[in-house]
Amino acid sequence: MVSKLMLFLIAVVVSLSSKAEKVWIDTGHSKLAGHYIPTQSDLKSKGVAIFVHGDGPLNFDAEGYYRPIWELFLDNGYAILSWDKPGVGNSEGDWQFQSMKDRQVNVESAISLLRHQYGFTIDQIGIIGFSQAGWVIPQVANKHKRLRFIIGVGIALNWKEQSWYLTRTQLEQEKASISKIRRSYQNHISEFKLLEEKPSYERYLRETSQKSEVVSEKRYHFLLRNYKSDSRQPLSVLSQPTLVLLGQKDRNTDVAKTYRHLKKVLNPARKQEVFLLKDATHGLLKYPEFDGEINFLFWLRLILLEDEAFADGFLDTIERFINTL
Repeated sequence: MVSKLMLFLIAVVVSLSSKAEKVWIDTGHSKLAGHYIPTQSDLKSKGVAIFVHGDGPLNFDAEGYYRPIWELFLDNGYAILSWDKPGVGNSEGDWQFQSMKDRQVNVESAISLLRHQYGFTIDQIGIIGFSQAGWVIPQVANKHKRLRFIIGVGIALNWKEQSWYLTRTQLEQEKASISKIRRSYQNHISEFKLLEEKPSYERYLRETSQKSEVVSEKRYHFLLRNYKSDSRQPLSVLSQPTLVLLGQKDRNTDVAKTYRHLKKVLNPARKQEVFLLKDATHGLLKYPEFDGEINFLFWLRLILLEDEAFADGFLDTIERFINTL
């Protein structure tokens, strides 16, 4: 039984990887190990979808999470381009040394590769971004106004607000007292006020270690580069067809606030929509099945269930959207 399961998992992983062409994306400072998957030979190509990662050391397929979404795009005539984040796989650099502007350069370099190496025009190129990519793709879209589409999955609006929301949610899960939550909020305010002074890591440790959980030195510098990130203004001036999908059971971001903001600024006349999906997590996976700790069993269930792992309506909504373009 175990051997059959392993063979199945290997087959799932290999099936799309065997179709992928390995490419190098030159960002001007480093090279990223990219994977380009062409459309099926019997399908007329409508374009290509660039996949932009969220937070963390993710490889080109986000450890298998992207694969059912790739299948959807491929079945509907779209090629795929994704890459290992800097310092992951064969990609040069270190993702924790990047600002959101650096990440935008990565995406613009990918657009350049698709135009010059594969012959795509800008209006054949779409971008789908996850979580932290919400502080990357709107800015790129506003530089390339003829992009075919923009899709955001589980994105947030403001880094500092999202940080507190996540902290508060975790405290509430732990059934923390109101006084503890208030102290934590004051520590949150103090920490971001300290960051305004761009302190050394040593000073950061001295002034925060007794108040809150500290982060590693690499993570600290990543935070220092990016804590002012805010996507409200870039999202409000998008001109492309845009789809944003949020999970009602998202514990990471304040989806109610994001949903209200996007309902105000997105324009249905431009094919711009936002959806808040019921029983869906931050990654738009089914709740409560995928609400627990992200561990080996989480990834095993994800690979075994394939498209059934995603919340009802997630893949269907993407498919309807891309077929209106």
